[in-house]
Amino acid sequence: MTKTRLLWEEKRLVGGLLIVLLGLSIAGCSGEPATSPAEGDPEDAAVEDNEAEDEQDEGAGGGEDMVGTSGSSDVVWAADGVIVADEYSNSLDQGTYKLYWSSTEDTIRVAMQATAEGWVALGLQPGQRMKDADVILGMVVDGEALVLDSYSSGDFGPHKADSEFGGTDDVVVAEGTESGGTTTIEFERALDTGDSYDIALERGVAIGIIWAYGSTDDEGQRHSTRGYGEIVP
Repeated sequence: MTKTRLLWEEKRLVGGLLIVLLGLSIAGCSGEPATSPAEGDPEDAAVEDNEAEDEQDEGAGGGEDMVGTSGSSDVVWAADGVIVADEYSNSLDQGTYKLYWSSTEDTIRVAMQATAEGWVALGLQPGQRMKDADVILGMVVDGEALVLDSYSSGDFGPHKADSEFGGTDDVVVAEGTESGGTTTIEFERALDTGDSYDIALERGVAIGIIWAYGSTDDEGQRHSTRGYGEIVP
């Protein structure tokens, strides 16, 4: 072995000895045994990190009735009766009824979708049963969307148009489609319309809802399915 090779081997051994001594020194200061590369497996650390994230996600949930997602999106919203990915920042999945929504500084944008060929509806802040609920009811008749800004005056309705009570129609824009046994209605209204027959909404504040849909386009027909939940505009 050449002299240069011997010098290189000596330096390598000294360097390795220094690393071992440094590890023992750190372990002695912390009061914990040094961990070898084999014991500190990066795959084990990744699994622990994922489990911690899962626990955080489970703890952040708002209940079975509310499933929300947040975040900005470059998708431009349009009331066209077609829901595209990332068009809404929040969603509520009740099986055969799905609700999507996003809010701006002044308005709320909503999509109601039901596995039905009749009307679909959303009631905001219902009292006992349906009483005093601010109801948006939509349907598609002969290819045209009909969306009503309504108010429920009794426990089981009727939910007549606000204008029949002296209020106003405050749906800014609306559209809908009916295809493959599914009805989709999209609309936009002000968070606070100023109409006494509408519920004033506030961004970030939860509000109770009642949802329902029927098997025909007769809004006077009793719902075939309904449920309750909560959303945060």
